[in-house]
Amino acid sequence: MLTSELAGILDPVKEEIICFAGQLARKSIVRDDYREFIELAVIMLGSTPQRGIHFMAPVAMHHVRWMSKVIYSLKVWLAVTV
Repeated sequence: MLTSELAGILDPVKEEIICFAGQLARKSIVRDDYREFIELAVIMLGSTPQRGIHFMAPVAMHHVRWMSKVIYSLKVWLAVTV
């Protein structure tokens, strides 16, 4: 799913990032948007999150502006590249 340029940069640390994201996901994450961001990052790296691949409905942009924009952008990028 990654472009060849990004894949070359991330290949050496990809497994470490996926492992770290898995550790974060196992902890009690209070906010669903943070959990969704972690799961989207794992999907973008070519792995499957523990809870499987699913997309949550978008939330209002005014609650957490930056996180909702990041999540929305990742979803659009994933939709275009798949």
